[in-house]
Amino acid sequence: MTETYAKAQEFAQRIIAPRAAEIDEKDEFPADIFEKLYEEGWMKLCVPVEYGGLGKGFLEHTEAVMAFSEVSGTVGICYFQHNTTVFEVLAVGSDKLKQEVFGGIVDKAHICALACSEINTGCHFYSCETTAERMPDGSTKINGVKSMVTMAGYADWYCIDCQAVGTEGISQWLVPASLEGLKVRNEEWDGFGMRGNISCPLEFNDVMVPEWCRYGNEGEGVEQILNIVAPPFILGLSALYGGITTGLMNEAVEYSMKRSYPCGTYIDGKRLCELDGIQSHLTKLYNNAYSCKATAIDAAIAMDSGEPDALVHILSARSISINLVLDSAKWAMRVVGGKGYNRANKASAVERMVRDGYAGQIMAPSADVLALWIGRCITGQSPL
Repeated sequence: MTETYAKAQEFAQRIIAPRAAEIDEKDEFPADIFEKLYEEGWMKLCVPVEYGGLGKGFLEHTEAVMAFSEVSGTVGICYFQHNTTVFEVLAVGSDKLKQEVFGGIVDKAHICALACSEINTGCHFYSCETTAERMPDGSTKINGVKSMVTMAGYADWYCIDCQAVGTEGISQWLVPASLEGLKVRNEEWDGFGMRGNISCPLEFNDVMVPEWCRYGNEGEGVEQILNIVAPPFILGLSALYGGITTGLMNEAVEYSMKRSYPCGTYIDGKRLCELDGIQSHLTKLYNNAYSCKATAIDAAIAMDSGEPDALVHILSARSISINLVLDSAKWAMRVVGGKGYNRANKASAVERMVRDGYAGQIMAPSADVLALWIGRCITGQSPL
């Protein structure tokens, strides 16, 4: 781990942790926390140095997301989607797009989000129904509805997929939130977990997008999704659920060390952590957290190093984390008991983390789709 992880953990404890429960209870986007992320340089973590950023790579991206997610899944999921967009702008954005986006992040606290999922295509977001039409002035008119858009109404830029113009396939665009024709349907969000990410539908009604906002060339969207979007996005998901897994362990360990039985009982004043059964549960929690962290970091290093099988490392790390976070939810709840199950008990974050952890089963690529992708990759096939 680099110093980024320790610094991110310090930020998480100082800024995010005191607000984590309230974000969940009020179902609100943590705008105040993202202001602090901007002020302390986290929003420009992956922006190139020549544009005023810190120029960090996949490893630091993974470490920061993991540390933030240890105390708040909401902050983790919003933050990694911002970084994912930064990586794509760097890879295939036009010079003007880079100047506009990176300048906005560094100087104006701009936030980037992904708007790819649609109601009829689900996890197969590369098979989009959103349409595009080239206009006489060279702009492109976009129409459609994206179904679950993290930070909808709060982001300054939305990365979208739509049908290509003049060729087969799909194209990708980074759409400024300031354009006319965008409508957020925020009344359609009341999430089970990660409640502050405000993942609601976003309508595109005759939105006129300038040419410089397109990523790469027309019709290259699927290739870009696989080679450019997927690595930081799925790494972010691995770090997100790995962070929640560590958070569950931390909650259980802390509770077990504080909780004591009265003297004179059959346990005679022992703390929970001194009981054999609880020690076994804590061991499972530690092993799960360590496994998630190790595989995510390994995958990030593979990506930074340009290893040819880096993608399957990333997919596997994501698969491991979304399964182990649910296992850890079980063991953490057993350790904390009713204190963790009762939402009225503000001292425990276990119940909130359990709900956050379940999102990993459905977020694209879902657990089922992910299994197909891994199987295809290790047999020399394209995952899509």
